Amino acid sequence: MEKLNDLKCVCDVLQNQTTALTREVEDYCNMVRQLQQRVKCLTEKVPPFLQLTVHVDENAAMLEKTAIITSLVKKSRNQIRLFVTKLRGMHRDIARLDSHEEAGCREKDDNDEGDSPNLNSQETVTINDDVPVCWVS
Repeated sequence: MEKLNDLKCVCDVLQNQTTALTREVEDYCNMVRQLQQRVKCLTEKVPPFLQLTVHVDENAAMLEKTAIITSLVKKSRNQIRLFVTKLRGMHRDIARLDSHEEAGCREKDDNDEGDSPNLNSQETVTINDDVPVCWVS
């Protein structure tokens, strides 16, 4: 149950990161549109030798926004990696529990029958975290 709560928490964080990233991208696109409009207006009024300055300022603003977005993308990517790692761990835990339950059911079924040809009173169940459950003589 604790792992499920952890996964929900990670999902919430990822959702918040995605929402923030979406807002940043929208802001960035709006800023680019505004800059394009300004550049268009300015280039019509400004002599050619000053147009270079306008483009440099535009590029600096875009680079700054790009750095912010890149940072958010990296954070989101790290959150996704953490989420995937937790999911893999949860999957292993569930598989391990299923193996343990299956072994318990097999043992119970065999004991109920009493005359199972594959088991006798000396056989035991060996459970190892890294190896699937198996019957050993």
